[in-house]
Amino acid sequence: MNDRLDYIDWNVALYALMDNGEPMSWNLLLALIPLVLSCYLFHLPRSLVLRWSLWIALGVTVAGSYPRILPILVRLANGSGLAIALGLGIFGIGLWRFLGRQRFKPILWWLGCLVCLLFLPNAAYILTDLIHLILDIRKGYPIGVVMFGLMPQYLLFIGVGFAAYVLSIMNVGFYLRDRGLSRYIMPTEITIHLLSAIGIYLGRFDRMNSWDVIGDSTALAKGILNMLTSTHALLVIAVTFLVLAITYALSKFINLGLLLQSQDLKRP
Repeated sequence: MNDRLDYIDWNVALYALMDNGEPMSWNLLLALIPLVLSCYLFHLPRSLVLRWSLWIALGVTVAGSYPRILPILVRLANGSGLAIALGLGIFGIGLWRFLGRQRFKPILWWLGCLVCLLFLPNAAYILTDLIHLILDIRKGYPIGVVMFGLMPQYLLFIGVGFAAYVLSIMNVGFYLRDRGLSRYIMPTEITIHLLSAIGIYLGRFDRMNSWDVIGDSTALAKGILNMLTSTHALLVIAVTFLVLAITYALSKFINLGLLLQSQDLKRP
């Protein structure tokens, strides 16, 4: 291996970057789902460019994640997930027919909120993927590949993922503000950080997924019970909560500053 900083073996660099392509696409897909939902549930961007950019990014990550999507769909179909999904679908159609379109909309909105909340920890979970960068470095790639290939790739990956987390929660805040409920913004943010910290723990240590609510609810319930009785788990969750809260607060401050600056530039 060549350890010169100014030397890059492009074949090795391409292999290293492509090797991370599928898992990064998958994790970004899970991070973008709550962002897209939050935009349409709470605060839709005025810019058509931003809306289309979200859908394009979602489509690209779906295309890059299909090797992982298909096995999950098969597993859900073979287990109880399909029966539960069909049952909920039939119940939803019946409820829609009984209540009518206008009265059914609030139920659909709350269902969207639940799905958004279930997937939101995936966006913050990307922060923990720094461990994979360490593992990649230990594979013995040349220092040039690490410095100019892997590190920028991980920086972009983690930045986009956590930005999805921050913007999703900010959209909730905009929704509350527009309805005169600004006093609930901070308690809501704190609650979301706590739930996300719990979700990150279940995902990183118990390998639980958002769809296990339907696909493997028994294992999920056991994981939650074990977590609540473990001092180590509660300590990890507390530290994760603090990291999320502090990082989010800094990111929100920067985003609001940029938003105010852009609004000032648009004024005549």
